[in-house]
Amino acid sequence: MARYSKKWNLYKFKFYMYIIFIVCRYKRQINGILKKNFTTEYQHGINTKAVLRLIGEKWIYQKPTEPYVVLITGTKADILADALGDVFSNVTEKGEIDRIFCNEYKERQLLESEVAKSLSKCSKSVILHGIDKLRGHAPLYLHSLSDPDHSPFRSALILMTINLFFGSHPICEDAISR
Repeated sequence: MARYSKKWNLYKFKFYMYIIFIVCRYKRQINGILKKNFTTEYQHGINTKAVLRLIGEKWIYQKPTEPYVVLITGTKADILADALGDVFSNVTEKGEIDRIFCNEYKERQLLESEVAKSLSKCSKSVILHGIDKLRGHAPLYLHSLSDPDHSPFRSALILMTINLFFGSHPICEDAISR
């Protein structure tokens, strides 16, 4: 019995060391991206780093019980989303993350099928570029996709971008909804 206990403890130790290694690799890569391409966010973006660290830690070593949805806004939103997708793909080693480019002509059915196809893959991740361009009923799908209680993809990472610059807009939600 003690022999199995030692093996089990060794297995747990190796597993925890692997998780720590993965989280450290994630943090290094995120800091590198912010430092290289987003110097302002790296120097002053304490919230940006904290949010990215939290998402990474949850995505890497916790079993997802709800979709992790990240909305990235700004003039460099697409660049940051692609860089984050590459980091998650590299760190988790679950394959490439699909990128879906939204426009005013994308119907809800097409959006649903593209997202379902992407989230059914091993990576369980997708990047939706330019969701502010969606029209009609297509944006309503994003609500059901992001719902923590009833999402059809509970263990998904969904990165969404809006390529607008809000500046220091005090009421960001109003600007997004316009």
